[in-house]
Amino acid sequence: MENSILSRLLIIKEKYRLAEQEIRRSLNLTESEFRALLAMSKSDSLYGNELSQKLNLSVSRGSRVLARLRAKEYVSVTYNDEDRRSVSISLTEKGFAKKNDIHAACAEIEARMFAVFSEAESGLLLRLLTKLAGYLEESDMT
Repeated sequence: MENSILSRLLIIKEKYRLAEQEIRRSLNLTESEFRALLAMSKSDSLYGNELSQKLNLSVSRGSRVLARLRAKEYVSVTYNDEDRRSVSISLTEKGFAKKNDIHAACAEIEARMFAVFSEAESGLLLRLLTKLAGYLEESDMT
């Protein structure tokens, strides 16, 4: 396995995990907060259970993440007048700015990781990884 594609992907995965961990630390975000901000767009308005589903979290865990995001003023919550259990979640300006900070930090990491490649090589690698990711998302591989 030492010279396999999988072994190389595991090395990349670990390096990216460490880089992401550093980004989260520098931005004062938990992993769930980081993922939640990335899952939302400025124009989105999600229901509480949709956010939990996007993050693959239980509703109770999703509620805790939402509470932390609200406390940091990254999201606003609007309650449904007919059903107070139903909430609509949207990014605030502060949340959108934090999401932009995440994107900028990720772009910097990616630039450092891909600095070894020419523009053509980077393009080829991106196309190959996109093809592999698409296949894996559609397949029944676990």
